[in-house]
Amino acid sequence: MGDGRDADPTVNAAAWSLTSERVVKKPEGLDLEHLLDLIERDMKDAPSISPFAPIWITEMSKRLDH
Repeated sequence: MGDGRDADPTVNAAAWSLTSERVVKKPEGLDLEHLLDLIERDMKDAPSISPFAPIWITEMSKRLDH
């Protein structure tokens, strides 16, 4: 797993799309905390609401419940 950044925004979008699908379908074996950190980092520079916001919000809410 890389850092979630590539020079080509299309490659970034594809990578995050595949990653989000994997998180929903088979999260076992993924470092979800690291992924959330990457999403949080990248959302700071996002020009609009990220399509990953619902996933991030849900996971951050789970963190607060623990």
